[in-house]
Amino acid sequence: MSMRPKFIKNIEQVEEELHYLDEPPKEYRTRRRLGKATGAERLGVNYCRLRPGQVSSRFHYHTREEEFFLILIGRAVLHVGKDTYELEKSDCVSILPGGPAHQLRNKFKEECIYLVFSNRNPEDSILYPENGFIPRSYKTSQ
Repeated sequence: MSMRPKFIKNIEQVEEELHYLDEPPKEYRTRRRLGKATGAERLGVNYCRLRPGQVSSRFHYHTREEEFFLILIGRAVLHVGKDTYELEKSDCVSILPGGPAHQLRNKFKEECIYLVFSNRNPEDSILYPENGFIPRSYKTSQ
């Protein structure tokens, strides 16, 4: 059997890293950037882990990127706009560019594992409604 090319990776081969925007970092998710590791250019794919008490990111939305979440293990609470919804294994969520603002939070005793996909638009900015709609330049790192 021949050696695997760079565009094939096992999740365990991709380094897990903290993903956070503010201190303290212990409150934010960890991720494995699968799309980047396999050479994807326009598709962001992250394998993410939320331990109890952690959040996916600050409450935010993207100006030009779509996001899609798939819960693989555990549960999380989705804060979207002014509403909250409990998500569980096999639940899927799509968030279109322009909002609503969203965030996942693990309020449970077990960890939550999920995939997040995005279309990696280099013209995207992230807006944070709880911080006065501060635009943040975002040359997609997902």
